[in-house]
Amino acid sequence: KGEPGSGKSLTKNTTEALIIDRDKYTKTDASSNAILDSPEWDLSLVAPLDEYDKIDSAIVEVLKSSNPEDGGYAKDRNVENPDAVGGYEPVEVSAEQNPWVVLY
Repeated sequence: KGEPGSGKSLTKNTTEALIIDRDKYTKTDASSNAILDSPEWDLSLVAPLDEYDKIDSAIVEVLKSSNPEDGGYAKDRNVENPDAVGGYEPVEVSAEQNPWVVLY
């Protein structure tokens, strides 16, 4: 936490440099579906993210639910299925719990 120019970005960049690429999730500029659809999220050990106010609110909801107490995040997504009534059917998508850090 800190005011502008207090070193938050330096802290984030320094922390990220300590973690090898294959162990971290860094895609924060997309929708929450990026986490839900990303094999990188499930394979990563930590997600060092950007400043809290720069992260999409849907991603924040996934992050809040992605913890050991809740057992991860899951929701139903309607996907096309020509055999289903109305042409769509619900399919559960989920994200495993993952340690994450945001700057504030």
